[in-house]
Amino acid sequence: MVRLINERLPVGCKLLHAGKLNYRVSSGPEYRGGRLGRWHHSPVNRAVRELGLSGKKSHNKSIPECYKVSSQADRLDLLCGLMDTDWSVDKTNPGIARLITISKQLADDAVFIAESLGG
Repeated sequence: MVRLINERLPVGCKLLHAGKLNYRVSSGPEYRGGRLGRWHHSPVNRAVRELGLSGKKSHNKSIPECYKVSSQADRLDLLCGLMDTDWSVDKTNPGIARLITISKQLADDAVFIAESLGG
């Protein structure tokens, strides 16, 4: 998984293990410095801010509009990623998967994507 993420990150950025189950994106020296500090220069952090995802907590997570209307393959990848992190499978009926979230918006967005894929 780490290798796949690193292959998709911008040049000079990489995913690093930060302990136990924690990872962080590190930006190379080309993104450091300046009056705003390196956080503002990282292309990953810039994208997070531009998508309106910076500072989101569990209760107000959402999927940006551009992802909800992206290609079928991208929407399927997004749904698979959500399933890897925020879903559970019913032990008594393994054909049922449930999204576990306190964000109504994230739940609505996941339903929108699933339905757009024929679910």
